[in-house]
Amino acid sequence: MMKQVQNLGLLSILIIQFSACIKQTTCSKVPIPENKPGFVQLIHACPNLPGIKLWQGELALQSVGNYYKSNTHYIPVNSGPFALSVKRSANNLLLASYDNQLTPNKYYSLFATCDSLYNFIPLLIQDNPLPNDNSKAQLRIVNILSSAESIEVSSSDQNLEQLDTRQGSPYKYYNPGHLTLTVKNSQTGSLILKNVLLSLDAGRNYTLYINGFTKQTGAFSADAILMVNH
Repeated sequence: MMKQVQNLGLLSILIIQFSACIKQTTCSKVPIPENKPGFVQLIHACPNLPGIKLWQGELALQSVGNYYKSNTHYIPVNSGPFALSVKRSANNLLLASYDNQLTPNKYYSLFATCDSLYNFIPLLIQDNPLPNDNSKAQLRIVNILSSAESIEVSSSDQNLEQLDTRQGSPYKYYNPGHLTLTVKNSQTGSLILKNVLLSLDAGRNYTLYINGFTKQTGAFSADAILMVNH
């Protein structure tokens, strides 16, 4: 009888503690982590590479592949430790795979580039636009020349950016309308591109990437591609 009373007393104490825990909301509980996505856009910037797709693990994140000088919209990608890979669209041949860390609710650009020996090399850059201003356009410039040259970008003899190889500038505000740029090798001063005409709309964010080979012609020559970050 004494043992039964003790058990009832212990049960009463547990009930009281549980009730107090509910009322005071002080019970310790391990939160279930939310796997919020980051967002990645894939930019095909390698002239000798056929169609490509972005994958995460065994999941293809695109139904249609990208071809040279094209880009996706931002694609939701699981945040946290992840393995992103780029594969050929036609046969799913793996071109590159690497682990990285995505921050939830952040936006990234994955440039599919190649070096001077035509080897595929990806470049992942976090996109950090300025606060939105509906009266201004925002523009950043990324140097992914396969010939691995540092560049100087100017407009009307005003130096706008100096970028090392595989480097991107921060976003900057620009007045909407037309902007004409010249791109030179920052070390030798040799001309790479001239009369690069951009048309910028207010309230939009743009990326201008400089790619290709400075000493080649046709599809492999240096080029400047303007894209809207959707």
